[in-house]
Amino acid sequence: MPLVLVVIAGALRLNQSYDSRTRVALVGLDQYKGRAYRNETEALETARAFAGEVHKLALEKPQFIVAPEKQFGGAREASASSALLAEAVAGQPVVLVAGFDEVIADSTRVNSAQIFAPGKSLQRYVKRRLIPGLELGLSRGPGPLVMDTQGVAICKDMDFPAMMRGYGERGVVVLLVPAWDFVRDGRLHSRMAVVRGVENGFAIARSAAGGRLTASDRYGRVIAEAVTSEAAPVTVVTDLGLRAGGTWYVKLGDTFAWVCVGVLVLLIGWRTLRSRTSAGVHGLTSQR
Repeated sequence: MPLVLVVIAGALRLNQSYDSRTRVALVGLDQYKGRAYRNETEALETARAFAGEVHKLALEKPQFIVAPEKQFGGAREASASSALLAEAVAGQPVVLVAGFDEVIADSTRVNSAQIFAPGKSLQRYVKRRLIPGLELGLSRGPGPLVMDTQGVAICKDMDFPAMMRGYGERGVVVLLVPAWDFVRDGRLHSRMAVVRGVENGFAIARSAAGGRLTASDRYGRVIAEAVTSEAAPVTVVTDLGLRAGGTWYVKLGDTFAWVCVGVLVLLIGWRTLRSRTSAGVHGLTSQR
């Protein structure tokens, strides 16, 4: 019976209509992956290459463009790369989210996403869940970034349900995610991100270097996807359906899971007690 209820509830949820749609564009240039770390010349070449792709994507009239994690800056002065990307979307009604490894004002090195929005000053989100060993020397960000009903997260942030639940609580309907995978884990890691969208009721536009460009809706349907390549630029442009309103997970968090754990403990305790009682009665009967 519980399984039947789950199937019925899932079918009803998947048949809900969208409130609106938004066009998103994702871009990956794996041939430039990691080049920003070599020297300033290659860092600027990387920024110019991405700026060219971003400019072409802007002609498709997306509302959001997402570029991968840590493709710009290379921990050096990132202002030149930032200026090139800002120029690429200047005068266009599009928000660009691009991943930087940069040093901010107080000499703190961070893994960040710079957000270029028309008519607004530059915004920055700093990654909060760093990869042990690989991101030594980087500082964690202070908290989430929410712009109206859009949120920004970076790669490994998506592995932590409680953190992503914070976006659901803030009414986010689409999450913009720069990422960097390890090629073989591209599908796995992209699907982990998709689950966060299902849990919290938001669509996800995720652009990963060495992985996949993935756009998914709040119901877990992958609307568009492409695998990045070192042979040529890879882009995805698609319309994502959006729907406001949270989920039971946003309201209850892990309460149901802990209730299940509690019930399991009680059942194990009851079973153990019953077995001992039965063994005692059987022992007394045998003595007689």
